[in-house]
Amino acid sequence: MGRAGRGAADASVVLVPTPTEGDIWAYFDATAMPERHVVEEVLATLQSSGPCTLVQLEGLVNLRRGRLEALLKVLDVEGAVDRDGSAWFRTDRPWAYDDERYRTLATARRAEQDAMRRYRSTAGCRLRFLREALDDPGAQDCGRCDNCTGTAVPSGWTRTRWRRPSSSCGEPRSGWSRASSGPRPGGPQGQHRPGPAAGGGPGPGLRHGSGVGGDLGAPVRWAGRPTRRRPPPGVAATLKAWDWGRRPTWVTWIPSRSRPQLVAGLAERLAQVGKLDLVDAVRRVRADAPPQSRMENSAVQAANVLDAFEFATGLPAGPGLVVDDAMRSGWTMTVVAEGLRSSGAGLILPFVLWRRP
Repeated sequence: MGRAGRGAADASVVLVPTPTEGDIWAYFDATAMPERHVVEEVLATLQSSGPCTLVQLEGLVNLRRGRLEALLKVLDVEGAVDRDGSAWFRTDRPWAYDDERYRTLATARRAEQDAMRRYRSTAGCRLRFLREALDDPGAQDCGRCDNCTGTAVPSGWTRTRWRRPSSSCGEPRSGWSRASSGPRPGGPQGQHRPGPAAGGGPGPGLRHGSGVGGDLGAPVRWAGRPTRRRPPPGVAATLKAWDWGRRPTWVTWIPSRSRPQLVAGLAERLAQVGKLDLVDAVRRVRADAPPQSRMENSAVQAANVLDAFEFATGLPAGPGLVVDDAMRSGWTMTVVAEGLRSSGAGLILPFVLWRRP
């Protein structure tokens, strides 16, 4: 709570668990030491292609820059790599991935998560639970928490859905990664505006994410409903609050392999409610491309979507709304926006349901 309640004689602290907790923990678990095959790939790349700067190495391995930099520092401490100025290289020192060490760390993290779940559900004194978890020999009941006093938290608190302004899905990518190779189409040239996301935050998934108007599971559950249904309140509220500049005259969608009915159905409903032309303008032509969610840095994210789509011709000249289910790097929307512009479209207005970390 920080300094909350400092202006009053008494303050109540209420724990409000959410379904996203497990997803958030899983996300941070995934940002720990990379798996063995990833680390070995980095070392093999430095062995064969080094010395490499961080930017150069980023284009050769599928690892996010922050995690790659952290990994190199760990390997540097352990003597597996070294650097000359800004260039990293593999040393002659033998190094092996310590599976047992990282399993032990993962087990400790899971134990901490289990402790947080037990704290939430405990029927005993909450302060005593915390003090015992910290090995405090003087732990005793506080006499002030809900369990000690028998004061139940009003059920409405736990059912409340937090409402917050939509998060921007970010500025369009204006330049190609220096580490990327291959053909590079021209930039959007100011014709791809930043757009909103119906939800944002640290949770890694659409299914349990909270956004404007509540749980983003609502759009998922809503997909495929009868055509008389209006878009979910969170979507409608986000679009209503968007400073359009120029209102769209047509709407299209980016084909989703994981949620095709959700994205196409939402585009259709927005067209009906907003009296927009529905245009089937984007088609996926590289079905073998890995999901963009598996691409960890800008270079591989950009390369993964180049030539992945083709676009209809004779598109409307007016502003077009482009719907997607999730955005992480921004490369998919940037490539699609540029493809639509090259096929005759005007201003592109991106809208995503979920802004991934």
